[in-house]
This record gives sequence, C-alpha cells and structure tokens, in this order.
Amino acid sequence: MSRALKLLNLAKKLTNTEDNKNIPPLTNKNVKNKVITRVQQNKFETPHSDQEDKLLLTTISSLKVIVFDLQQYLPTPDLKTNIVFYKCQLSTYNETIRDLGKNESYCYMWHEAISGRGSNEVAFVLYKFIQCKIDNNITYLINYSDTCSGQNRNINKFLVPEYTHLECNSDHSRIERCKKQSESTISIPNDWYNFVRNVRGKIPLKITEMKQIDFKSFSSFLSGPLVKWTLDTDKEKVNWLKMTWIRYDKTFVIIKFKYTLNKETPFRILDLKKGAIRNRNRAELTRPLSIDPENKKDLISFLPLLDPVYHQFYKDLKTNIRAAMIQQSDEESSSKD
Repeated sequence: MSRALKLLNLAKKLTNTEDNKNIPPLTNKNVKNKVITRVQQNKFETPHSDQEDKLLLTTISSLKVIVFDLQQYLPTPDLKTNIVFYKCQLSTYNETIRDLGKNESYCYMWHEAISGRGSNEVAFVLYKFIQCKIDNNITYLINYSDTCSGQNRNINKFLVPEYTHLECNSDHSRIERCKKQSESTISIPNDWYNFVRNVRGKIPLKITEMKQIDFKSFSSFLSGPLVKWTLDTDKEKVNWLKMTWIRYDKTFVIIKFKYTLNKETPFRILDLKKGAIRNRNRAELTRPLSIDPENKKDLISFLPLLDPVYHQFYKDLKTNIRAAMIQQSDEESSSKD
C-alpha cells in the first residue's frame, strides 16, 4: 500500500518528521493526539502496509494499530424456513475491531431499532473503543478499514475490499461458520449477542452491547463551530472522496491530507472552523429509531414460529407513524378507485 517503505523510514516518519516536532504529549482525555490515516485506492500500491505497521509495534511502544469492519447484517429472527425469503427481518449489526498489537477482537453489537449502520454509528463505536480500550501511553493511532459504505472516511487507512483482507473479516467468517454448524436458535438480537460471545477460537470475541444512549450525532459540530469546507487553506478545491492520506493531531479544527500515498508529497491543510471557537459543541444524542410499518408487519407474522416469551419484544418495536399514515392514505385511495 505504501510503496514498500522500509521499517526505518516508516518509523522515522511517525516520530521525527517536521510535521510532528511541535505536537505536545497526549492524554487519554483528549482522545489521543495523533491519528495517522492513509487510504489505498490503487491495487498496484503495496498492500502490506498493515504488516509494516505490525513490525512498528515492536519498536514504538506509543503506537496502536487497529483494523475494523462492519459485518454483513445478522438476520433476526434467524429462521429455517423459506418464508424469510419473502419477508423483512430485523437487522442486527456487529462492528468488529481487531487490536493488532494485543491480538484481541472486540465486537460492538446493536440492532436497527437502536440505531442505523452509517458512518455516524461507525464513528461512535471507534470513539467508544478509543475512550475505553486505549491506554494513556498511546500517542499514535493507526486505523484500517475498507472503503465500503458506512466506514468513516475521516480517521482511517482505507483498503480496497477486492484486494485486501482485514483481520476482523476472519472473525466475521468464524461467526458465520459457527452459525452454520450450530443448532442454536436466534429469536431476538440478544441471542446473537450471546451466540457471538460463545464463538470459540484462538482469539476470543469480546462483546459490547451498544445501547441507544451510546450513539450520538456528530452533526452538531457542523451546525456549530465546524463546517465542511470545499477549499483548503490555499484556496484550492477539496475532494473529500479522493483523500488517500488524512492526518489529525491535537489541533481541534485542522486536518492534513493528501490525494497520494507518496511520502514526499506535502500535506495540504484544511481548516474546519467557521470562526472563533469559544466552546466546542457536544455531540447530541440520537433519537431511538422506528422501523417501517411493513417491516414490523413481517416481523409480527413470524411470531407463530417463535417462543411466546419473545413476542413482546417485536410488539414493542416502534414504527414510523408518518410512513404508516401515508401508507394508510394510499390504501384508502386505492380502495376508492
């Protein structure tokens, strides 16, 4: 991915570049000082940067390298009947983070009635991981993910899915393989949480059940002190989707970026602030999600196939009232015709 950089040069880049000299030490409270970010867009670029970063872990004690990915949705309930091919199931989500240094895997799980699976959810899973799982001595954080929808483009090295395999993908494959071999019944999302918790392997899967209160919205920052500018500090146009290397440091509103992985190319600078920043906006809480009325109708139709103890869970799911009213109005209009 990074044109076969030698270990010595890569270590020097992380620790001794002019870009890093004026950065003060970090504390865990400011959610780390430095995030090194690169994006792989070209399959011909060396795809082993993560292996180089693994080697760096043995020489730089203040470095943390993680990979993360959102698993394909887990259907709930998981029924052994053809009826599910014609109806909608509830989606249970699993964002897995692999710590390459400690060789540990963390699964953050929730379902669609709690929150969605967009970049905001992915960002807050990472935020929760950084706050809870990264020690105070870590001053450099390198994140890997692919470029699939939902992966947050702001704090990662991105790998092209067709040509790379993230370590956490092995965790997902292990979950899917165990489910195929298991007779376990999955009736509600909590059954998935327990199932994944008990999946065996060399690397245990540590489960965190995400609650609605765990998800907040970063949109308050863009409506407050920050703005997503389309011009950099040199008044040159910015294409966010073409960024291949993004670097953050302790400076709250400044990011550095490149459209290339060439280490000789200077970083461009993007200032996100609107004006003077007195107080940083706090991320706002997201509201509980409601599901589509038709989806709930399908879920209710599964109840005869489930143990009665699980019926109330599906009956209590909230639906989009406005969508239901529009649907009812359409049905009434059709009946009159």
